[in-house]
Amino acid sequence: MEKRLEEVTREVGDFYQKITKYISMNTPDISPMWRNIMLTTQKIINSPNLFDKKLQEIHRWVLYSLQHKPEVLRYQTDWWLNFLKNIEMPIESFPTMIAESEFVNSEFCTAIAGGGQRITPDFLRRLTHVAAYIRRHYNLPHYRFNVLELGAGYGGFARTFRLFYPNHSYFIIDIPDTLYFSAGFIKLNFPDAKVLLVSSEEDYLNKNPKEYDFIFIPIGLEHILHGETFDLFVNTHSLGEMQNHTIIKWFDFIQNKVKIKRTYMLNRFLNRLNVPNGQHRLNENRCSVIFDALWNIKYWEFEPPFMRCPFTETPENQCVLVMAERNENAADDMIRKNRSDYLFENVSYQDWFQFVKSYNPFYSTSSLFTKPERVQDFTMNGTLFNLWESIRLNENRNNIAAMLSYMKYINLMGPEFEEYYYYLERYSSLG
Repeated sequence: MEKRLEEVTREVGDFYQKITKYISMNTPDISPMWRNIMLTTQKIINSPNLFDKKLQEIHRWVLYSLQHKPEVLRYQTDWWLNFLKNIEMPIESFPTMIAESEFVNSEFCTAIAGGGQRITPDFLRRLTHVAAYIRRHYNLPHYRFNVLELGAGYGGFARTFRLFYPNHSYFIIDIPDTLYFSAGFIKLNFPDAKVLLVSSEEDYLNKNPKEYDFIFIPIGLEHILHGETFDLFVNTHSLGEMQNHTIIKWFDFIQNKVKIKRTYMLNRFLNRLNVPNGQHRLNENRCSVIFDALWNIKYWEFEPPFMRCPFTETPENQCVLVMAERNENAADDMIRKNRSDYLFENVSYQDWFQFVKSYNPFYSTSSLFTKPERVQDFTMNGTLFNLWESIRLNENRNNIAAMLSYMKYINLMGPEFEEYYYYLERYSSLG
């Protein structure tokens, strides 16, 4: 094992040195938050430790893991085990090979009686992503297929996905500092996998990617994938940590430059703008609101059940899960407009709407609002989705004004939601 660790440490170190030229802390695509993160990751990367010790360092850091507090491990793990039972997926129902990696810190692991699987809260969450959502809502091919993940962290999702779907090519695009960890983690966990570390256009163009199990590509070389087809695109959290011009660039990439068949996207939504420290969020608020009209939404939920763990309320932002299938031959503009109008009309007859039907988003109207007495439905049956979907299919001043009103209605006393200002801008632009 020591020899293997030395090999991986050297391989990913050489890869990292080659790809740092593509992006730096001064690159416009790097947000202030990630500039600060890179200051820490680079110290860890450049330390003399072997890769497994460096991996342990980032696992103690909340930005790469939910399991950063050993003292709450027992209770947090029990919450996830009960959650899986409640959705009829108890951990005991999975094969014993469905378990946490041996390279994740033992201090964060619990062994399950019987099968003896090592588990962590992080692993159980990723197990939920793959088994309870992707497998339940998508029929992925039985033949070899392509997956693309943007921003893969240390590779935990990619590893878990492979435990369920071994016959695929998994592409990861990320900044060099994070690719260092995901590439090393994957190489340690799958020593027999064929791994392609792309540090130049030639590294990719002279190879057949279908022959590789994992392909790691630094931001700055993503154009080599133009025209490629991916059966699944994954992004969890990182789009919500980017600036709007970068978010727009990546949405153009996944909607126009490559061919994406399905998405699994979990990103921040309806977080309150904390001024003045959070003022920068006005320039980072589009990741969950700019899906174009050529998607069929399979599953959509604000704060899905797995986001409700009471041990992660502080470090995690509120998010919306969007699972969608691409349909380049989607219905024509008139059909989409009619669907949009129907959704808006549905909302316009709801009780809350009677309080805000004269709402003008440019003026204070707090006297028009009554605090909602019921828990709101944030699934695809609820008001929030109806308005989100109506705007996605055919934005106009009516449905945008209704969304602004609803945001006020469910957030009467607090600071405005970050996306409120995006919709306010769209409302004004349509004037």
